[in-house]
Amino acid sequence: MLVRHIRRARKKRDTGTLLLEQLHDFIGSEYYITLTKEKPWASITFSGMRYMFEIVRINPDGKNLSERPLNKLANHEFELPGQFVADVLIRKTGSKNSALQVEILAIADPVSE
Repeated sequence: MLVRHIRRARKKRDTGTLLLEQLHDFIGSEYYITLTKEKPWASITFSGMRYMFEIVRINPDGKNLSERPLNKLANHEFELPGQFVADVLIRKTGSKNSALQVEILAIADPVSE
């Protein structure tokens, strides 16, 4: 299973790993999900991290991601201790294997600090 590989590669249970595992659970095992970039984010009142993921179809003959309820991903409740997801952006890419890119903004929860 891909998630086990991910857990071995990143033993530390950081936010990027938690998001990766939860995206995998949401989307399914026929897609390979890669965390491509982590970028710090801040406003006057909040701070957090922007995570960029690429989702690639493992089997080119598999179902298209557009057939899945991706509109529910924006409202999905991610379980992130001490943080919350403030924004989810979904972009389709032009390549055949790369189904889409997902960008998630995780903010430090000021209530839990």
